[in-house]
Amino acid sequence: MPTPAASLILAMFGCNSPEEVPPELGAVVQSLFRDFEDTSAMTTALDDLALLLAEVDFSGDIDDRAFSLDPLTSADAGETAIEGQDPALCNAVALTYQSPWSPAAHSSYQVLDDLSVLGTASSYDRVFLEPADPDCFPAMTCDMIRTENTIVRDSILFSLSSTMRKDYLWVETSDGSAMLERGWLTESSHSEDGNNHLWQTFEVEAWLPWDDGSVRFFAHYAEPDYAGVSDDLAESLALSGAQNAMEAADEYLDETPE
Repeated sequence: MPTPAASLILAMFGCNSPEEVPPELGAVVQSLFRDFEDTSAMTTALDDLALLLAEVDFSGDIDDRAFSLDPLTSADAGETAIEGQDPALCNAVALTYQSPWSPAAHSSYQVLDDLSVLGTASSYDRVFLEPADPDCFPAMTCDMIRTENTIVRDSILFSLSSTMRKDYLWVETSDGSAMLERGWLTESSHSEDGNNHLWQTFEVEAWLPWDDGSVRFFAHYAEPDYAGVSDDLAESLALSGAQNAMEAADEYLDETPE
């Protein structure tokens, strides 16, 4: 049973359980993670994703734009899986969101080494693994950047520090240049009191060209074990966190000179 504090959080966010995802969308998302290094496969998958998202009402609230996914398989996760952890044990949800900013605009903050300016974490430090100078990515003179991220998130329940690898890729689609991200937790994370654990996390995010802006699609796979927090509440927290991050990115771009 959720603790009183956890129940308060759920009431504040007001998220119901996400809708079941159409089977074809689940397969597309699995391909986006599994086949990330295959540019041709990514073009096909993102074109398919755009067709499926055409049915979404982006003016709706989180419940109207959220889906429950099947977890990744060990074959999908491949070498990104943490040794001894089974990706099939992850809860999996997805959220869509329409942004007035283009994928190219959203690429501008991916080359920051301090992403705490987006206001979604207490600290968010990024190291660029490849290339060492990432400015080629927003300039679209290189196709990919690979990063390692140390992220600290504080809540009224606990604080958790984690290290995630996140790779970003430009993909040419039928509608123009899309940005794609694949991320994963490099090792399990634990709170200082030893009562809260994040055993594994995987994610996929796409920024698709859409009208004059973009549509963002974020898929989150995680196996949390937080004291007093149910699986349903953990999913609601993940979706609300994604919504907050997407809104924060738009606010950052609104306030940042081009």
